[in-house]
Amino acid sequence: MAPSPAKNKSRMSRNTAEIAREICAAIKDVYYDSSKDSFKKRTTDLLNLYKQERDVIINKDEYMSELGYRVDVFLDGAKCHEGQLRVFKLYALLAVKCLKDFDDSSILETVMLSIHKKKYNISAFIRNSVVALIGRLLYCAVLEPKKGDNKETFYATVLPERTFIDLYTILWHLSADTDEDIRVGVLIAIARVQSYPGLMKLVNTDIMETTKQLFVLGTRDLSEKVRCQAVKGITVETAGESRLLLERLIHDPCEEVRLEIAKKLSTDVPITFFSKAERQSLIRARDLFLADTIIPEYYEILYSWACDLYCERQGYEFDVQLTQSQILSGVYDLLDSFRITKELGQIFQRFFDHLRTKFFEDIADDEKSFVLFAQLFEYKDSPYLNAENYEDVAAVDDVSTGLNALNDKMKALFMWQYLTEYSCHLRLSEATRDECRKILLPTMSEFSKFIPEIWTTLKAGGEKESERRVYEYQNNCAKSLINMFHSIDTEELGMIKWKETLSDLLVDYSFKYDSDLVSLIVHDYFYYHYDIKHDPDNALHELSDLMTKIGDVGAKFNNTQDMYVETTQMDFTQLMNASQSNEASPSPMENMEPQKRKRCVQVLAGVFKNGFFLQHHPVLEGLLTDYAIATFDNPIDHDSRREAFICIAGMAPLLDQNNANFVKYARTILEDQRSQIVELQKIALLLIHDSIGIYGYAKVNEWYFAEVENATTSSNKLVKKLIDLCETPDTAFSSFVIRILLRFILFDHQRTFHDAFVYLLLKLFNPGEEKQLKILLVYFFTQFCHYSREHQCIMAAAFVDAMMKLADIDLDSPFINVDRDEMITFVLQITSFNVLNAKALDREHGTAHLYLAARLLTKLEKVLDNKNYAVFFGGMLNKCEVSEVFEEKLFETVKRGCERLHPMTPDARVKKFIETFHKRLESAEKHSKSKKAIARPEIIPKSRQELEKEMEEIVYFLKSNTEETNINKRTWLTEEIPKEEGIFSKMRIFGEVHITIDDIRAKLIEKDSPLFQSRSENPTERPPRPTTTPRKREREVVATPSTPKNRSRNNLPPPSTRTLRRKPLKERLNTVAEEEDFAD
Repeated sequence: MAPSPAKNKSRMSRNTAEIAREICAAIKDVYYDSSKDSFKKRTTDLLNLYKQERDVIINKDEYMSELGYRVDVFLDGAKCHEGQLRVFKLYALLAVKCLKDFDDSSILETVMLSIHKKKYNISAFIRNSVVALIGRLLYCAVLEPKKGDNKETFYATVLPERTFIDLYTILWHLSADTDEDIRVGVLIAIARVQSYPGLMKLVNTDIMETTKQLFVLGTRDLSEKVRCQAVKGITVETAGESRLLLERLIHDPCEEVRLEIAKKLSTDVPITFFSKAERQSLIRARDLFLADTIIPEYYEILYSWACDLYCERQGYEFDVQLTQSQILSGVYDLLDSFRITKELGQIFQRFFDHLRTKFFEDIADDEKSFVLFAQLFEYKDSPYLNAENYEDVAAVDDVSTGLNALNDKMKALFMWQYLTEYSCHLRLSEATRDECRKILLPTMSEFSKFIPEIWTTLKAGGEKESERRVYEYQNNCAKSLINMFHSIDTEELGMIKWKETLSDLLVDYSFKYDSDLVSLIVHDYFYYHYDIKHDPDNALHELSDLMTKIGDVGAKFNNTQDMYVETTQMDFTQLMNASQSNEASPSPMENMEPQKRKRCVQVLAGVFKNGFFLQHHPVLEGLLTDYAIATFDNPIDHDSRREAFICIAGMAPLLDQNNANFVKYARTILEDQRSQIVELQKIALLLIHDSIGIYGYAKVNEWYFAEVENATTSSNKLVKKLIDLCETPDTAFSSFVIRILLRFILFDHQRTFHDAFVYLLLKLFNPGEEKQLKILLVYFFTQFCHYSREHQCIMAAAFVDAMMKLADIDLDSPFINVDRDEMITFVLQITSFNVLNAKALDREHGTAHLYLAARLLTKLEKVLDNKNYAVFFGGMLNKCEVSEVFEEKLFETVKRGCERLHPMTPDARVKKFIETFHKRLESAEKHSKSKKAIARPEIIPKSRQELEKEMEEIVYFLKSNTEETNINKRTWLTEEIPKEEGIFSKMRIFGEVHITIDDIRAKLIEKDSPLFQSRSENPTERPPRPTTTPRKREREVVATPSTPKNRSRNNLPPPSTRTLRRKPLKERLNTVAEEEDFAD
């Protein structure tokens, strides 16, 4: 019988063992050898082997069986992860090549079978391997569209539709895996196919997200790794996607994510994708541009925007190479696209530093690079003002007038100011500053001559305009010019001309001055030309003469100055007697024009704002009476009334208010509902606060209501007024009032502000209050009770009164929903013995819970008919601790109260509570009389003076969080409070509450605290869903950017030299960059 053709062919072909050995050897070489040549050779060998043996059924089956086994092996894991990725790439190329060249899907089906077996494995590493293999398949199978193909509908892969849908469905499920590395791998796997929207036509978008949507959702993932990969992999093609990245840059809490976004925006996204409003929102992000160091990645965004603006103006392509001068021209265009803010100057000075470092990175001499940088602006046609072309900005013609022309002048002057402040920075040597001044600035004499010319230009620029922005632009230009004086080199003749110029500016009415401009001129006029500290008389007489010159009322002194000059040899008592005996002349304000009258008050307010005079002086008092008080009583407009009140508030600490009641002016501001100006209200509150500190509450309370009709000056009337102010709709102002109340409460040993204490305690546990306010109150109350047992007793009394207020509360009260259980727990903990400082005042007298128990027993008798509150009070009594040391009189009172109240109580639970506490009292009493009550080492507590000195630190912290110092200071809530050191006295506590002040704070301020549940700002608490079920996407991670330290305008920080806090590099899948020859 003749042999069959198949058997003859089998004898000529390899046997199954040889096929298995060749496949194994090829995979082994690829796994261990990372060279491209080895990879390509072995891929070709395996492809040729399959081509030769695929017609022999038994050999083909062996090939598939061995290949499938090896796929399973490498999906289960490998020691070398880079080698594992190369093997996966080998499998993918074999499957795709066979599909393309031979139209054979056998290898693809074998690989798919292994993927389906392992896709939802319990091991995260195996699921990660599946994702990596799918990523290689999708990458290698991409089919580029031809010239005439529509990219939106083109099916850009060689994979069968069913196979592509299966692979994408697996990735979609795994994109919500609980393991962050798998979610990262999914984003890597779909990175290339996101560029081909035609592939998504097959996806059921009602159930699954597209590749682009997966990247968008990845930018909001809980994991920093996933967010980083989402930013790296997303292809920005629309303005909406660019806005998404911009929003994440501003709000994402992770620095690494923000840096990745910054790199993406500075390299891949043109400025045309952003509107002016969106650019402005970025420049307001203080964490990015005003951090402690200059972080180059963020300023690279501004650099790329400047280049794009120049290219757009010139009609160039965005990726064209620009010269340094062209880039700086684009920087000028960039400023023109921003709205002027207070922080913009600091940002542009830092930006200049970034540009200088970028332009002259090869120059080792730092000082030389500053001069070279300034020389880039030294040419006549430069858009920047310099020593050669600065006079051009003062030109007056038809083109240079109007709102747009004013705006152009304002931007030019601001850029001139930013550039000169940077190039003439004080940290540079005098020689370098002189070189830069010669390039950028005129001399002081020339500048003094230039100022009146530009003032005329500013006046002409606004004559034909009626918009409010004209007033703003004119003042911005003027302030910029005054500020630039500080960078000019001083000279004696120039200083004389500058003084004359400043004096002339104060009597100039070319345009309407705002209060900040007047204050700036007043500062330079007196600071540089008068010795106010050692010769205040001369400065005050000059001020009076200046006011007379402004008012143009003739060479006449004010009432007090006239008398003061005539009696220069008198002592203070003689002078005051003379002032009372002489008849005062009419006020100079009576016949003064309103415009001049307002300017006089602005100048006087500028004197007080700059803090030049900190002691009483008769001339200053006379100026206050003649100008400020007269204007406040008969105001011209709201601005003049505001400036007058600033003068009054500044003078109030320097005068005896027993003779001049300034508190009534504060009352006028607080009671006036017609024109509520928050700034004035805050000043009025500070005036009242300082007056109470000097004259006492009773006196200030009397003064406050002295001229109010039908007013009864009860002891708590002013307190009630302050509490009412806390309920204003303006949260910033109400928070300010609360901080003022806290400063009163801190040293309130007479319990004058007891009602305010009760109000704030209820506010802390009232749902819906502002989160930051609650955090402030938690820190304050815990620190308050940390200092002394007396403070704990004050807290206990306030709590009991707060509970009694809740027992009789009206249904329309704002405190109807106060969390009583949380408040009870808080007070029990905060008044416990362990919360006290190691050397707290009266610590040796034992726990304050005995005083709390006395207050509870007193009120419990009144609420026995109210079952709920009887249980509340009884439950607290049951948890009160008793120390072996106690005040005997108070102890006996509490013990008798328990014995008397027990038979009167109808509720069995309350009876049990009283019995338990009574037994605790008996145990403590018995222990105190036994031999076990050993003598304890004496601990000398802090004196009241030492205690109050420490408590002054809280006042400082409260001030630093308000507008009276600087709103940009870091809040004291984030500062680490130093630990108190000392030996704790060993005292036996019955029913001891084991808790510390740190434990209380951690419990109340953590994310899950009931205090903040109603206003939770982090909705992303739910972990990702399991991989085998469809899932809902997580909501956005809400970031809370930290508040950076405030820096002065001229304090330029050094460039960032920090190394990012990165996790140790861990060898795992999906960390190896994709090679360019994947599909070769």
